[in-house]
Amino acid sequence: MNSAVSDEYVCALVNEIDYRLKNNLPDKIHTVYIGGGTPSLLKPSCILRICDAVKPFMEKDFQYEWTIEANPDDLTSEFLHVLKKGGINRLSCGIQAFDDQVLSAVRRRSSLECVKKCFELVENEWEGQFSVDLISGLPKQDPKKFLKGLEAVLSYSPDHVSLYSLSIEEGTVLEREIRSGALKYNFDEADQMWLLGRNFLEHNGYEQYEVSNFVNVRTGIKSAHNLAYWNSLDYIGCGSAATGTVRERNKKALFEGFRWTNSKKIEEYVSFWLSFSKDKSFCCLPEENERLDEETLVFEYFMMGLRVLSGVCIESFCERFEREFPRNVLDLGLEWQDEGKALFYEREGRHFFCLTKKGILFLNDFLRKII
Repeated sequence: MNSAVSDEYVCALVNEIDYRLKNNLPDKIHTVYIGGGTPSLLKPSCILRICDAVKPFMEKDFQYEWTIEANPDDLTSEFLHVLKKGGINRLSCGIQAFDDQVLSAVRRRSSLECVKKCFELVENEWEGQFSVDLISGLPKQDPKKFLKGLEAVLSYSPDHVSLYSLSIEEGTVLEREIRSGALKYNFDEADQMWLLGRNFLEHNGYEQYEVSNFVNVRTGIKSAHNLAYWNSLDYIGCGSAATGTVRERNKKALFEGFRWTNSKKIEEYVSFWLSFSKDKSFCCLPEENERLDEETLVFEYFMMGLRVLSGVCIESFCERFEREFPRNVLDLGLEWQDEGKALFYEREGRHFFCLTKKGILFLNDFLRKII
C-alpha cells in the first residue's frame, strides 16, 4: 500500500485525539469517522494506532458505528483485515462514477477496472457495512450510461448510497475549463441527472432519507455519524483542517456553542501537536474558534435538521432551547404545506415539521426566508 501520510502526522493526530477527548468528551461516543483526504493511504500500523487512541474513550460493549473513507484503488485484502482488527465496521468508498470516460474527465486516479475489483473484494471479504459515494452531473456523463452505472453499483447491494450533485468550486481546474469553454457543461442537464438518479434508486430498493443520502430498505442502516450532524449533536474534530462543535448552557441560561477549526497548514499542525504538553496554554492551539450564540444555533438547527426528510421535532426544539417554536418557521411552513413542499405530522405523540421531496429541492430558499 502506498503511503502518503507521514508517521509524524499520525503521531500529532494521536496527541490531539487524547487532548480533545479528555477535555471535550461528550457523555458518550456514538460514532467515529476517519475521513477527510484519503485515509486509505495510511499504513496499516498507523490505522491501528489511531484506533488504539480512540478506544480508551469508548464505552465497553456499546454498539458504535466506526467508518473509514477509502478510494477504490487503495483497497486490498490486507487493508480490510486491518480495519476489522482495529474495530472499524463501516467502509465508505468514493466511487464517483462507473464510467472510465467520466472518471478520466474529472481526473480520478481510479478506473472502472479498479472500481469493479473494489466491489468484488468487498463482496468476498468485507463483513461490515458498505457505503458508496456517487456524483451526478459529471462532465461527459451520459444519462443512459449513468443509469447503467447505477444499476451495476446496486447489483452489489451496498447498505448505503450517497448521491451528490456535482459542485463546481471556483478556482479549480474543472471550473476554469468549463468557464473557458474547453469543456462543455450544461447545468440544467446536470440537475436533471440527479433527479434521474434519485428516481432510479427509489425504484430499486433504496429510500431517500436526507438530501443526498439513500438507505438500502433491505438492511435499513442509515449513517449514524451523519445523523449526528443533522440532529445538531456535539462532535469532536481532530486533524489538520478538522472542525468540532460543542454546545452548552451559559450562566444566563442561554444555549450557546463553541466551534473550532484546526489549522489547514499541515506543517504548523504537526509541529504543535508533536511537541504538545499539558502545560501549554489552551489559547496557543493552532486553530480558529468562534462562539455561537443562541440565534445562530437555532438557525443551524433548521439548516441541518430540515436536510433529513423526517424533519425536526417541535417538542424537541422547545425542550432544547427552552423557547417556543419560531413563529416565522410555522407560518412559512404552513404556506409551503399548501404548495405541497412541506408537511406537519404527528408520530408517537410528538409533532414534526419537514420538507417534502419536492420541497427539499428548495431547502436553501426556505432557509433564506427564515433568517
